[in-house]
Amino acid sequence: MLCWNAAFPIDASLEQRLGELGIAKGTHQKEWQVDEKSIFIYAPPDQILSDWRIHQETPPRVEDISKRFNEHRKMNSNCIFIAEWRIRTLDKTTIRQIVQGQEVQSRDAEIFPIVQPLAGLITIKLIQEQPDILENYQDLELKGLTLGGGADSNYLKRVENSICSDLIAEDWWLVNAHRESSYEESTLNLERMQQVHQEYEKARDDVEALESLLHKQNSLTRQTISKLIKNSEHNDS
Repeated sequence: MLCWNAAFPIDASLEQRLGELGIAKGTHQKEWQVDEKSIFIYAPPDQILSDWRIHQETPPRVEDISKRFNEHRKMNSNCIFIAEWRIRTLDKTTIRQIVQGQEVQSRDAEIFPIVQPLAGLITIKLIQEQPDILENYQDLELKGLTLGGGADSNYLKRVENSICSDLIAEDWWLVNAHRESSYEESTLNLERMQQVHQEYEKARDDVEALESLLHKQNSLTRQTISKLIKNSEHNDS
């Protein structure tokens, strides 16, 4: 069975396209190794950090990032390596061509992804403490499909160019603004949920009151009918 694997959450639309092509997410490491052909989707360190901030509940450690870049060493020789930002731009037909071993080129592959300043700053520190992170990423780029755009050989330079003080300060401010906005949105959602619950409770009470009223009405109706029957029998006698 053809499957794909990634060391981080991939774009939902990409996952859907892969699923529609019958390419399922690998659920066990042995599947990644024994498949005749599989796809390993990777990303540069800064992108993993940016995605981590969105999808994870705890901050990453150097070991976490390093471990994710070591995943590719478990793949077999038939594995197709491709960066997430490259395959994300491809339609299903082009992805199918890649799986079939056809040579594919894409104009989008010539444009490297933008490095977020805060993520770039942390990436530099991570690479200083754990040089194998950069080595593993560059190794992936050398053996991965570049779709005619060339490998990301100047990655470190790209990251360094992204971390001027003004850009870092702006990125920091935007992150805080986003969190405040998320908090306000969560508070509003909570208030809406509470209001809906109160309306539900009121509606339930109204229904119970209506059921009680109907029960009394039915009881009175039965009593009235019973009396009418008795009076009718008495008159007949």
